[in-house]
Amino acid sequence: MTKLSSKHSFTINHPAREIPTTGLPDGAVTGNGDVTVVLGGKPDCVRLYISKADFWKADGRVYVEERGGISPLCTAQILLPQMAYADYEATQDMDHACIGLSLTAGKMSAHLTVTVCAEENTVLVELDRSCPAVSASISLTPRTGC
Repeated sequence: MTKLSSKHSFTINHPAREIPTTGLPDGAVTGNGDVTVVLGGKPDCVRLYISKADFWKADGRVYVEERGGISPLCTAQILLPQMAYADYEATQDMDHACIGLSLTAGKMSAHLTVTVCAEENTVLVELDRSCPAVSASISLTPRTGC
Protein backbone atom coordinates (compact mmCIF):
# COMPACT_ATOMS: atom_id res chain seq x y z
CA MET A 1 0.00 0.00 0.00
CA THR A 2 1.25 3.49 -0.83
CA LYS A 3 1.45 5.85 2.10
CA LEU A 4 0.28 9.35 1.29
CA SER A 5 2.09 12.29 2.84
CA SER A 6 -0.10 14.84 4.54
CA LYS A 7 0.45 18.21 6.13
CA HIS A 8 -2.82 18.04 8.06
CA SER A 9 -2.94 14.77 9.93
CA PHE A 10 -2.49 13.54 13.45
CA THR A 11 -1.82 10.18 15.05
CA ILE A 12 -3.63 8.48 17.93
CA ASN A 13 -1.65 5.71 19.68
CA HIS A 14 -4.50 4.13 21.64
CA PRO A 15 -8.05 3.00 20.88
CA ALA A 16 -10.81 5.56 21.41
CA ARG A 17 -12.21 5.65 24.95
CA GLU A 18 -15.16 8.02 24.36
CA ILE A 19 -17.14 6.20 21.68
CA PRO A 20 -20.07 5.90 21.42
CA THR A 21 -20.77 9.13 23.26
CA THR A 22 -23.31 11.93 23.43
CA GLY A 23 -20.44 14.43 23.30
CA LEU A 24 -17.37 14.63 21.09
CA PRO A 25 -15.79 11.26 20.33
CA ASP A 26 -12.05 10.81 20.84
CA GLY A 27 -11.55 8.49 17.87
CA ALA A 28 -10.33 9.42 14.40
CA VAL A 29 -13.11 10.86 12.20
CA THR A 30 -13.70 11.09 8.46
CA GLY A 31 -16.71 12.07 6.40
CA ASN A 32 -18.14 14.10 3.55
CA GLY A 33 -20.43 16.49 5.45
CA ASP A 34 -23.38 14.09 5.24
CA VAL A 35 -21.95 10.70 6.23
CA THR A 36 -19.46 10.41 9.08
CA VAL A 37 -17.32 7.50 10.28
CA VAL A 38 -15.67 7.42 13.70
CA LEU A 39 -13.01 4.79 14.49
CA GLY A 40 -13.44 2.87 17.74
CA GLY A 41 -12.88 -0.55 19.26
CA LYS A 42 -9.75 -2.42 20.24
CA PRO A 43 -7.09 -3.86 17.89
CA ASP A 44 -8.77 -7.29 17.75
CA CYS A 45 -12.28 -5.83 17.30
CA VAL A 46 -12.17 -2.61 15.27
CA ARG A 47 -15.47 -0.74 15.10
CA LEU A 48 -16.55 1.87 12.58
CA TYR A 49 -19.47 3.96 13.84
CA ILE A 50 -21.31 5.19 10.73
CA SER A 51 -23.63 8.21 11.02
CA LYS A 52 -25.73 10.29 8.65
CA ALA A 53 -26.31 13.99 9.27
CA ASP A 54 -30.10 13.49 8.94
CA PHE A 55 -30.24 11.46 12.17
CA TRP A 56 -29.86 13.42 15.38
CA LYS A 57 -30.43 12.55 18.98
CA ALA A 58 -32.07 15.58 20.59
CA ASP A 59 -31.91 16.40 24.25
CA GLY A 60 -33.48 19.48 25.81
CA ARG A 61 -30.45 19.85 28.08
CA VAL A 62 -28.00 19.98 25.17
CA TYR A 63 -26.59 23.38 26.13
CA VAL A 64 -26.38 22.59 29.83
CA GLU A 65 -24.84 19.11 29.78
CA GLU A 66 -23.53 18.86 26.19
CA ARG A 67 -25.86 15.99 25.25
CA GLY A 68 -27.37 15.17 21.91
CA GLY A 69 -25.82 15.29 18.45
CA ILE A 70 -25.43 13.00 15.46
CA SER A 71 -26.61 9.46 16.15
CA PRO A 72 -24.86 6.42 14.61
CA LEU A 73 -26.99 4.38 12.21
CA CYS A 74 -24.87 1.27 12.28
CA THR A 75 -21.60 -0.24 13.36
CA ALA A 76 -19.22 -2.11 11.07
CA GLN A 77 -17.19 -4.53 13.19
CA ILE A 78 -13.93 -5.97 11.88
CA LEU A 79 -12.63 -8.93 13.88
CA LEU A 80 -8.87 -9.48 13.81
CA PRO A 81 -8.29 -12.06 16.59
CA GLN A 82 -4.50 -12.30 16.18
CA MET A 83 -4.18 -8.53 16.75
CA ALA A 84 -5.41 -8.59 20.39
CA TYR A 85 -2.10 -7.25 21.75
CA ALA A 86 -1.01 -5.31 18.69
CA ASP A 87 0.60 -1.89 18.70
CA TYR A 88 -2.06 0.63 17.65
CA GLU A 89 -1.53 3.65 15.40
CA ALA A 90 -4.53 5.48 13.94
CA THR A 91 -4.01 8.45 11.64
CA GLN A 92 -6.68 10.98 10.77
CA ASP A 93 -5.62 12.45 7.43
CA MET A 94 -7.57 15.62 6.65
CA ASP A 95 -5.81 16.28 3.32
CA HIS A 96 -6.95 12.95 1.86
CA ALA A 97 -10.17 12.64 3.94
CA CYS A 98 -9.38 9.19 5.30
CA ILE A 99 -8.51 7.27 8.44
CA GLY A 100 -5.59 4.84 8.49
CA LEU A 101 -5.13 2.23 11.21
CA SER A 102 -1.90 0.25 11.51
CA LEU A 103 -1.73 -2.75 13.83
CA THR A 104 1.50 -4.67 14.45
CA ALA A 105 1.98 -7.78 16.60
CA GLY A 106 5.41 -9.38 16.10
CA LYS A 107 5.66 -10.47 12.46
CA MET A 108 1.94 -10.00 11.85
CA SER A 109 0.38 -6.73 10.77
CA ALA A 110 -2.85 -5.29 9.46
CA HIS A 111 -3.54 -1.91 7.89
CA LEU A 112 -7.05 -0.54 7.54
CA THR A 113 -7.98 2.50 5.43
CA VAL A 114 -11.44 4.07 5.70
CA THR A 115 -12.67 6.73 3.28
CA VAL A 116 -16.06 8.36 2.77
CA CYS A 117 -16.50 9.34 -0.89
CA ALA A 118 -16.77 13.09 -1.44
CA GLU A 119 -19.65 13.08 -3.93
CA GLU A 120 -21.70 10.06 -2.86
CA ASN A 121 -22.58 8.49 0.46
CA THR A 122 -20.32 5.48 0.14
CA VAL A 123 -17.91 4.22 2.79
CA LEU A 124 -14.83 2.45 1.42
CA VAL A 125 -12.96 0.06 3.71
CA GLU A 126 -9.63 -1.44 2.61
CA LEU A 127 -7.80 -4.04 4.69
CA ASP A 128 -4.24 -5.18 3.98
CA ARG A 129 -3.00 -8.14 6.05
CA SER A 130 0.45 -9.64 6.41
CA CYS A 131 1.69 -13.10 5.60
CA PRO A 132 1.26 -15.28 7.53
CA ALA A 133 -2.22 -14.00 6.92
CA VAL A 134 -4.10 -12.38 9.76
CA SER A 135 -7.63 -13.75 9.79
CA ALA A 136 -10.41 -11.19 9.47
CA SER A 137 -14.18 -11.00 9.32
CA ILE A 138 -16.57 -8.07 9.03
CA SER A 139 -20.17 -7.59 10.07
CA LEU A 140 -22.57 -4.66 9.77
CA THR A 141 -25.06 -4.16 12.60
CA PRO A 142 -27.83 -1.54 12.56
CA ARG A 143 -28.06 0.47 15.77
CA THR A 144 -31.32 0.28 17.69
CA GLY A 145 -32.56 2.44 20.51
CA CYS A 146 -30.23 5.31 19.61
